Amino acid sequence: MKKLFSIFTILSLTFFINSCGKSDELTFNGDSLLLFTAPQNSDNTTVIKGGANTTYNVKFGVLKQVASDSDVTLVVDNTKSTAKEGIDYTIASKTVTLKAGTSTGIIPITLLPGNAILAGKSIVFSLVSNSLKNAGFNQNFTLNVALACPFVNTNFSGNYKVVTDTWQDYAIGDIVPVTAGTAANQVFVRATNDPYVLNGASAYMILTVAADGTFTVVSNTNFVYSAANGGPLAVTGSGTVDKCSGDITINPLNYGNNKNFVFVLKKQ
Repeated sequence: MKKLFSIFTILSLTFFINSCGKSDELTFNGDSLLLFTAPQNSDNTTVIKGGANTTYNVKFGVLKQVASDSDVTLVVDNTKSTAKEGIDYTIASKTVTLKAGTSTGIIPITLLPGNAILAGKSIVFSLVSNSLKNAGFNQNFTLNVALACPFVNTNFSGNYKVVTDTWQDYAIGDIVPVTAGTAANQVFVRATNDPYVLNGASAYMILTVAADGTFTVVSNTNFVYSAANGGPLAVTGSGTVDKCSGDITINPLNYGNNKNFVFVLKKQ
């Protein structure tokens, strides 16, 4: 018991001596050990489809201010990264100088949106320096870069192909025209080519789209079917748009008392 107590006492005193300065504040008196700083191990960011290049700053630092100017190099692990330099990102300079008396630095990464994907791509980094030792932690940093698409209703204008229709107004492969709505958050699915709707030239579904891509459906007027097919019927429902591809899924689609149909359109 005495031996254990003595070891504990020595360790406690050692910590106290090394960790307290004159003002009783915690300090670190060891080496200027190099590591990634917050966020230490990974981060997620996005680039905008059709948007400009963006800059992400990889942050690093040392546990104690450096005594002299020290070069730090950012190393890309291409065996673990799925993003490709020159295609998905560029780095103007992978080596920066941490100035004497400082403890943090950044290395800017330029992110290129042209080949980004919704699922995201990753870049795996490490740090090296000829004058600084690496810490025993926070030595690998992964940046995940995914494609983000803002909703722009004019991007939905064009011809759409029917890929699913349990509503059975269309055959698979039929073309449905879609136009931007009168409001910025609206898309109109036109009934122009619906063979069963007698007023197809003027009737359309109004999709009012929320920020997350979900929407509600109403028709601007009743869809006029023949008496044998139910007569004039209001169309309602809800669904989602893919803000990147422009694809539209209405589920459920309801018309009159007929409910819970699925109508999926793929942009051409």
